[in-house]
Amino acid sequence: MQKEHDLILRAYDMISQGNELVSRGQNILKSITESADIKENQRKNSRTSSLSLETKNRLRNRVGNRSSKR
Repeated sequence: MQKEHDLILRAYDMISQGNELVSRGQNILKSITESADIKENQRKNSRTSSLSLETKNRLRNRVGNRSSKR
């Protein structure tokens, strides 16, 4: 009877450790995902910024060309 009780306690401890590992793994995946999302947003923002700079330069060039034609 004592041996069965010890095995049950040991199994419970192993399940608890497994649950803890799963929780840690989920937290790691969450932080990796958040980090990847942040990097993706930074990439999109820098692309948008550079596109808007190109647009500004085109507008400046157009305005500059119009004034030089006059």
